Amino acid sequence: MKIYNIGCSHTSGTKLSLPNPNDQYSKVLALLYNGTSTMAANPGDSNERTYRQSIYDLTDSDYNIAIFQWTDPGRFETAESNYWYQHRPFSPFQYDAGWTGDRDGLKQTKNLDKYYKEIYYDIPRWQDKMNAQIIGINTYCESLGIRPIHMCWRPLHPSMMRNMIVKEYEWLMVPYQGLWKFLIGHGFEEAEDGHFKADAHVTIAFWLKTYIDSYEQPILGKNVILPERREYIYNA
Repeated sequence: MKIYNIGCSHTSGTKLSLPNPNDQYSKVLALLYNGTSTMAANPGDSNERTYRQSIYDLTDSDYNIAIFQWTDPGRFETAESNYWYQHRPFSPFQYDAGWTGDRDGLKQTKNLDKYYKEIYYDIPRWQDKMNAQIIGINTYCESLGIRPIHMCWRPLHPSMMRNMIVKEYEWLMVPYQGLWKFLIGHGFEEAEDGHFKADAHVTIAFWLKTYIDSYEQPILGKNVILPERREYIYNA
């Protein structure tokens, strides 16, 4: 089996216990199938980059499965001098992203984020954009004979998941619960920067294998208590 993986830092493996990068959930999953895994995720990536890059990577490919880890829909990318910059306007870690090492670049990023916040202050518009991205990439995968499986990192507020087509796609867990919520609920500890280590990645790999084989989604207990400030992506 040949598996394609894309998302943000939670897929690329930030905070893994090096020097063993094979603990990425993508590589563990490939090992479980005696297959191969391609990693296309980078820390700080936006859904716009996930959509753009996956279309490029999957065209004329021979992947069996493509796993999409969708991130904060408030992130975005811009193109300049043949380089795509990733921006996180609502993140406390924003200003290490899109900065190439000079203060002028940092100032430009801040000004651009301020403009973007004003344009996209309406949260439903973020979700509408994300819905369109998911519909587009899911349809494209099906046209190529690739099985698409989706994961949402942060729980999306149920009121924002208005598109019934998106809800009917293959999700490891329903998007208004989110992978982060499941890891917290199963006792994994979140690092200060919001990432998880190798033991969590191994668990994600086994959840994915179970879903791929049987369409059985992982179960989350009803009494899970989450940090209120970060319960939903829009409050993170």
